[in-house]
Amino acid sequence: MSKRDYIAEILSIKSRIHKSERWDLVLRHMRAMSECTDIIEVVNHEADYLEEKHNIFMISHIQYMAQFFPIKCVACIEGYFRLLIADLVDFGDPFRENAKSFSEIKFSIESVLSLQKGKVSVGDFISHLLTMNSFSNICSIMSTLIGKDFKGQLKDMYFKKPHIKPLITTDEDVFNSIIKVVSEMFKHRHIYCHELGDPGEVIASSSGFVESTAKFLHLTESIVEEITKPQET
Repeated sequence: MSKRDYIAEILSIKSRIHKSERWDLVLRHMRAMSECTDIIEVVNHEADYLEEKHNIFMISHIQYMAQFFPIKCVACIEGYFRLLIADLVDFGDPFRENAKSFSEIKFSIESVLSLQKGKVSVGDFISHLLTMNSFSNICSIMSTLIGKDFKGQLKDMYFKKPHIKPLITTDEDVFNSIIKVVSEMFKHRHIYCHELGDPGEVIASSSGFVESTAKFLHLTESIVEEITKPQET
């Protein structure tokens, strides 16, 4: 078995990413997915008309497309966090120092020499090798990197943000719902990508997956802005 060329993998990924800020990149995908959910809703509403007038049979099968939203949402989450982790490590301490706790990251001589040549940054290399296959996994990585409980930071930031108060439930219930949707989305993504079955109960609509993903990433970006802003003297 040939040895993986991590540097080549990173450079290949970077070549497919437009030179843009991480939040701008993810926002473009979120907006596109949100518009797609609107289109699906309109088509579903007009299903009978489309089948009768335009000879488009079984238009109701458009619901099959719903399974693609968890896949794309998780791709946005993973892509965003890989960019974020690279940025934080390259930002410097305390994140660079905290990254030493990622004991599973091993540097080969070839990798070190490539890093010294400036092909990729230390942050790029570390973020590429970290496993991000669940919400809890991301929480663990981020908690290590920022030196604080990441889920707790998300909750604190949610309560800081202005939002419409729920009429029936509580703010905490709404926050917990966002986290639950994001957590379940990883499980759905795995099933849709690797199995022929379905996940059974789906706890959110396509628009619900997109909305919860956007809120989760926006809270994260707000946390990062707060912990990386220059300290007042």
